[in-house]
Amino acid sequence: DNITTGYLTEDVLASSPRLYALYRAYRSVPEIEAWFNHADQPAPEIQFSVHDHLEILGAVSPTIIKLEYLALPHPVSARGGAVRFFFLANKIPFSETLWAMDEWAAAKARYVKEGVSPSGHLPIVYLDGKAHSEHISSMRLVAGLAGLQAASSPKDAFAQDVVADAYVGWRAQWVQAHFEGDAEAKVAYKDSVADRLLEFEQLAKSHCTSDRFLSGDVPLWADSALFSLMSDNITTGY
Repeated sequence: DNITTGYLTEDVLASSPRLYALYRAYRSVPEIEAWFNHADQPAPEIQFSVHDHLEILGAVSPTIIKLEYLALPHPVSARGGAVRFFFLANKIPFSETLWAMDEWAAAKARYVKEGVSPSGHLPIVYLDGKAHSEHISSMRLVAGLAGLQAASSPKDAFAQDVVADAYVGWRAQWVQAHFEGDAEAKVAYKDSVADRLLEFEQLAKSHCTSDRFLSGDVPLWADSALFSLMSDNITTGY
């Protein structure tokens, strides 16, 4: 019944074995489960991680990583959450700063003008102070710098990229329905979820090289993006 009305629950997701395996793999990460169990999001300027540095292979000095995003109602994760889950799943230390929505609205024009976020949106990942404003590309960059194994294989990287490319369209649909859509738009979105599950289950079957993640035993950029989006669909009920 759930799948025909478009509501996504864990029970419904279980009917898509590869997607469900990925979802459960992320929820089994203690740091990620701890985040979901928080009553509220961390306040702006609070350090989310107790660590400050990532030792990058071959680097002369550690790289300081900072994530900047919006303080959304917990446990909505959205694009910034995809990056957060990528860091947590790979034990990559980082600090996190969250903007209140009204404060970000006031700062947005300045970020565009200064080139911090040319597109005018968050999240932003800072590596040693340099801003990177596209969340998929930022995760891909950090994966390469950190020497995450699957990122170096062309076939595994393709599995990540083909899912990440498709994810962008699904994420945009969810954002429009959740943040901008009226009741009719939300119903229309709910009716599309079954087809989206089928699409991504087929993509995973066609290109996956692992039973848990899309490529090997390492959670990478598309894994994290897809987990975040499935989680958000479960959280918002559509």
